[in-house]
Amino acid sequence: MNRTISAIFLGITLVFGSLNIITFNPTVYYVGIGALKIQLFSLFVLLTFIYAHRRAFKAWINKDGL
Repeated sequence: MNRTISAIFLGITLVFGSLNIITFNPTVYYVGIGALKIQLFSLFVLLTFIYAHRRAFKAWINKDGL
């Protein structure tokens, strides 16, 4: 049960984290350094989560055959 919940949260975090990073890309040109800081912070949070759950992340990738 815990692995299933962890896999669900991992998938949701990856999707929303990636979307967050992609979404802030165009705004860097218009807003400036503030949006860049938000983008870098989002990337840092996403990478930290992946590092903290690296075993579950590897199992998730191997299970789906990516």
